[in-house]
Amino acid sequence: MNSVYSLDNKTFYSCKQSNNLLENKSHQLHCGDTLCEECQQQQTDQIQNEQIILKHLQCQIENDHLQKKDPSYIKCDKHVEQDVETFCQSQNKLLCSRCLQESTHFDDKDSYIPFDRKFLDESLASMIPILREEINQIQNLIDDINCFINNENYNQIDQVETNEKDKLEAETLFKLIETERPKYQGFRRLVDYHLSTLDNSIDAQQKLLPISGKTKLLYKGTRDGFQAQDFHLYCDNYGPIVSFILSEHGQVFGCYTSISWSFASGYQKDKDAFIFSLSKNSLHKQYQNKDYAVYHHLQSLQVFGNGYDLCISSECNINNASSCYLGCTYEPPKGYYVGDQQTNEYLGGSYQFKVVEIEVYSVQM
Repeated sequence: MNSVYSLDNKTFYSCKQSNNLLENKSHQLHCGDTLCEECQQQQTDQIQNEQIILKHLQCQIENDHLQKKDPSYIKCDKHVEQDVETFCQSQNKLLCSRCLQESTHFDDKDSYIPFDRKFLDESLASMIPILREEINQIQNLIDDINCFINNENYNQIDQVETNEKDKLEAETLFKLIETERPKYQGFRRLVDYHLSTLDNSIDAQQKLLPISGKTKLLYKGTRDGFQAQDFHLYCDNYGPIVSFILSEHGQVFGCYTSISWSFASGYQKDKDAFIFSLSKNSLHKQYQNKDYAVYHHLQSLQVFGNGYDLCISSECNINNASSCYLGCTYEPPKGYYVGDQQTNEYLGGSYQFKVVEIEVYSVQM
């Protein structure tokens, strides 16, 4: 804070007026500086005159006034009706004209810098990229945290599904006799591989089965039973399904239908139905008698084709009533003919056979 008087004790330091303690007393301002009584009165009178002028010039229509105000101006904190005009370095404050009149540093020209809104805009604009980068970093952290949480949830779900699948596989192997276990393991590898190719992202030319979609295990013979009623209990009215069959000879084959299985007896048209062999990597589509694509029957699990190109009978795990007579509706391999022994043995390994395992999956396109 400046002293009240100059060194010669004849003038006030702030206003340079003559020092007469009887007629020209000193006044201390809010900032700590002093001013003579004469200057203080002049500034007070000037401020009062400005207030009177401002009062008479006050806008009569407030809304219209607000719309016409220039938003580029910044208002003074102390005198809210005044626009900021100057920045005072010594006080580190933005000042309006009234603040300047009240300031005790007015004669110190180096302390004041004319205020221009564009400089503030430029300064704030330069901060925008920095703030955006901070926002991006924060968002990246949020994304990483969400990803971690989601992965943890997915890992937990995958672990549960893996544990259930491992348990099911262990139970299946336990139920099979020792000579059937290696056959089942081969079945498992082939089925799992071809199920993985049903993903929508896999190119059709890279897979044997011409279907795509999400699969879900509906029925498994060693778990749910091999009777026809067991099959229909778990598989009827589920829309498109694909079946995988393991014969006693270690052959892995199957069939697909796009229409739901049901208790109703009779042949059904299904232009999308087909038979396949995973062991021989072959696909057999309909080429004749297409009105007989699929046969629904209560006493059988699945029947495909006129003349029973493929028939899986009830209790197929304990009898050899299941059979293959490929070529009646579904095209046999090139060079094979309907009724030939090699044609009849093509899918199951023999014309009639027992079934070691059968799995049926729904396919959600």
